[in-house]
Amino acid sequence: MSQKIVITTDEKHVWSLINEARRGNTVRMIGIGNSMLPLLKSGRDFIDLIAVNEDTPLDINDVILYKSHQGDYVLHRIYAVSKEGYYPNGDGNLGLEPLLTRDRIYLKAIGFIRDGKYISTNSKGYRIYSCIWTRLLPIRKYIFRWYSRLKKLLVIFKLKGAD
Repeated sequence: MSQKIVITTDEKHVWSLINEARRGNTVRMIGIGNSMLPLLKSGRDFIDLIAVNEDTPLDINDVILYKSHQGDYVLHRIYAVSKEGYYPNGDGNLGLEPLLTRDRIYLKAIGFIRDGKYISTNSKGYRIYSCIWTRLLPIRKYIFRWYSRLKKLLVIFKLKGAD
């Protein structure tokens, strides 16, 4: 499979990515927004994606690019699978998106460049992270709250240390 890298920050170019992937190429896009925190930081991290067709396996923890019911193209993780379709959820979100049918899913992540380091979706560390993070959905609001408080404390201690 050949690889052509396409980087975009503009949502209007999503279809050029999809079409390039459908020609058998791996495409790369930059992460936009905060819905995939802590995995992906907006404007810093990249996602490598392949086309999804009727034969592409999709399962819990896969990161997919899909068209939401509001008409936006969204990159989220599959949280649950049913006979009717898939329930996506962003790593930085607290609730599930509505049920998606397979025809709304266009691309599937095969790797990430996170803070300059490549992470394959097949790597053991990534699989452990995604499995744990998916299971933490019921308590994410507490994790985010404590993380926010910890960040504020670190800022206070840095300021006191500068005196």
